Amino acid sequence: MTEAVVGSLTDALGRLPPAARADLLLRQAWECYLTDQAPEASEALQEAVACYRELGDRLREGDTMRRLAGMLWCPGRVREALDWAHEAVAILEQLPAGHELAMAYQMVSELHARAERHDEALFWGERALALAGRLGDDEAYGYALNGIGRVEILGNWTRGRTLLEESLALAQEIGHAELGDRALFNLAQGALRHRDYDAARTYLERGLTIAREQNVEILGPYLLATSAWLELETGHWDGALDAAVPLALRERTRTVLPRTVGLVVLGLVRARRGDPGVWEPLDEAWALATPVGELPRVLMVAAARAEAAWLEGRPEAVLEAVRAVADLGVARGSLTLAYWRWRAGEREPVVRARRGTRSEALEIAGDWQAAAELWAKLGCPYHASVALLEADDENALRSALAELRRLGAGPAAALATRRLRELGVRGISRGPRPATRENPAQLTSRELEVLQLVAQGLRNAQIADRLFVSKRTVDHHVSAILRKLEVRTRGEAARLAEQLALPDDR
Repeated sequence: MTEAVVGSLTDALGRLPPAARADLLLRQAWECYLTDQAPEASEALQEAVACYRELGDRLREGDTMRRLAGMLWCPGRVREALDWAHEAVAILEQLPAGHELAMAYQMVSELHARAERHDEALFWGERALALAGRLGDDEAYGYALNGIGRVEILGNWTRGRTLLEESLALAQEIGHAELGDRALFNLAQGALRHRDYDAARTYLERGLTIAREQNVEILGPYLLATSAWLELETGHWDGALDAAVPLALRERTRTVLPRTVGLVVLGLVRARRGDPGVWEPLDEAWALATPVGELPRVLMVAAARAEAAWLEGRPEAVLEAVRAVADLGVARGSLTLAYWRWRAGEREPVVRARRGTRSEALEIAGDWQAAAELWAKLGCPYHASVALLEADDENALRSALAELRRLGAGPAAALATRRLRELGVRGISRGPRPATRENPAQLTSRELEVLQLVAQGLRNAQIADRLFVSKRTVDHHVSAILRKLEVRTRGEAARLAEQLALPDDR
């Protein structure tokens, strides 16, 4: 669309009466949001606020401010979002209490919950719940339950799960697909946090089904990001990349959080496999997370950077990653950060922490066997093997080495080998496992699958359709294949695969 056409449309919009203009601006904001134009959506909502102010329509002015708050959070403008939400409450509290005020209370609660400010989130969430209950407002009540459940689930899986399941049931009863998908997303997040991976997978599958069947586009990227993290933690790294790469490669997106997760997962898989290109996605994730300042995302990126530095044998860089979070003033006694300080060589007593997993605490305490057993029970083979790196037992270290080689975790496998040699063990195989010896290029199973299809003459879009992944994901795999085979073209890759007799890993 040319600038002249845009200008004429803007002029026409400006000549409309304020009420009609505000209505069109709200529609424009929604369409811009759905098409990844968050700045344009926010601008339209601010103009709509001005229209309602001109009309003296305080109810719609306050309600539009509440909507604007939610829109501003998506691209990471968190402080502005909270300011607009509080201003919406201030306006709406001067009017008879209704749906709009209950939703404004809920928005303030939601913004605090996303930053894991427990007390503030509960205070505003309970106000929203009480008002919605008095009004008999099912939609607002469902959202309030969802918000309170989201914050409760941080510390109490059973309590939070109950509230979110109640929100989900209400959403199904009133036919509110977006509320139902939001409840499923929060349930999946809670399950992932408490390492109930089977439950997380079930909730994700249900959420993605709703998103597809009922065109709930809003939460799709969040569900995909959660899926990427789930696959990463459970050792399914090809699956993690399938979910993460499309998010990481999207430069324009309505919300920065899923892209941040995608970049972190991409960087961590590369770090754990010993692939190049680790720091580009992790640096970009840090640049996206730090201006927002919310604890969960900043801590996630910092921990990933610490792990990547540790795998590279750079303890000072590990501590630098930890200090970067402390400098932001959002660490709050995190056990995760204490764990990485310990991994970097700091052995002083660790202060009581509010966040983290029992497995990390067991590792810090020196009980590597219990830590490994717990990680294994949870379904985290990589973490279980890393815990065994602290063992002084040859059998335990050999078990770790075998599992790390199976996962393709080269750097950690090298650490296991070094520990065995420190114990005086000799005769440790230097070569890759048998499956890798048959695969000199050390392609992953998914890369082998893609290479076989390339050799059949399929283009990337056709491969994407065949494998049920995005074209960008296939683009990423093909680039990795060309790099690992040290060739420049698809034809060269196919010919080399034939010469090397690379296995069809399908």
